[in-house]
Amino acid sequence: MIVLDTHALVWWVTGDATLSKKAMKAIEREQSGGVIIVSAISAWEISMLVAHGRLVLSMDVGSWLATVAEIESVRFFRWMSKLLLSQSNCLESFIKTQQICCPL
Repeated sequence: MIVLDTHALVWWVTGDATLSKKAMKAIEREQSGGVIIVSAISAWEISMLVAHGRLVLSMDVGSWLATVAEIESVRFFRWMSKLLLSQSNCLESFIKTQQICCPL
């Protein structure tokens, strides 16, 4: 299992050479029998980047994300939702500071 951040996801899916060879090899390993986790927040980040003109995709965001979701090894994950809900003080702190206060 590997967890991709927003940049790694975009670089991987678009074939951008900015993605390091080491990262590409790790992703390729997971593609052949593993799982590639993508945080649901990455979908939001990508939408915001497109909306603010900081990222241009080959199709609309919804179609792009649907295409990514069709990749067999990719799983979108609502990151930390169970952890945050189980730790109300952490959730309260998260809301107030908009920072992650719990380790993964």
